[in-house]
Amino acid sequence: ELGNISNQSDLHRFRKDLLKKLEMKTVIKENHERAIEEMRFNFTTSFNSKCSNLFASVGADMLTVYDDNHFGDHVALVCQFKNTENLKAKTKGGPLYCLSWVDAKRSEHEQGDALIAVAGEDMVVSIVSVSESAVVQILRGGHAKAPITGLATNKNLSDIVVSLSEEEQKICMWSLKENRVIAEIINVGIGCKTMTLLEDGSLVCGFKTGSIGKRFTNFVVAGSSYPKKKTTIDASKNTKCYEAVDFGFSRASAKSKGGDKSTGIDCIQSFE
Repeated sequence: ELGNISNQSDLHRFRKDLLKKLEMKTVIKENHERAIEEMRFNFTTSFNSKCSNLFASVGADMLTVYDDNHFGDHVALVCQFKNTENLKAKTKGGPLYCLSWVDAKRSEHEQGDALIAVAGEDMVVSIVSVSESAVVQILRGGHAKAPITGLATNKNLSDIVVSLSEEEQKICMWSLKENRVIAEIINVGIGCKTMTLLEDGSLVCGFKTGSIGKRFTNFVVAGSSYPKKKTTIDASKNTKCYEAVDFGFSRASAKSKGGDKSTGIDCIQSFE
């Protein structure tokens, strides 16, 4: 079929025909009866190839992990984690807004493990073990004024987790090994909703305005050790720390019948 494509209209027709061939196989009703905030497959296959069949979702105060490979046409529930108050760990619990798979090479679990970073209303990043369905590490102190609304990791930066608070207009880069913030960007801009972490340590961010993304090109962490004092970048003053990219969403929506001035960018992900 691809051999018959000779122009753009043929390509468009080919894509539409592909969509018609999709079949609904499984519908999952999660038990929290709230909106699902985020869902991600475990693309960190270099960490643990046995866990590449897993995907996870967060909604309300629940993290749910599924297996889509070992049960034929069915999707199986692997584990559920409820983000409740933990007096010993001094975490408030509450709604979760984001998740990201992280490196599980350091896990000493006898059956192997998969690790997921989750965050939300309690302003800490919790690292959850899928095997134990429990928190095994807590990253705290980077966000103190507003919920964490975004998380990003990259399998080529196995020690790094990046968190975003839209209301704080702040991004933190954490070291899992050192359990602390090693770099931060403040005054990111109003309406920064989503981000993705690239292999070189830079970030691409999406905003509610829909018109620009910001790539923080000198937000790069190299090597296995970091300065004891965290690096702080003020995005409102250091204009060299990013380049603006016009995605064209604002122009496209302005021409739409609805008349909205812009369409927010809800999700950005990078692929190899």
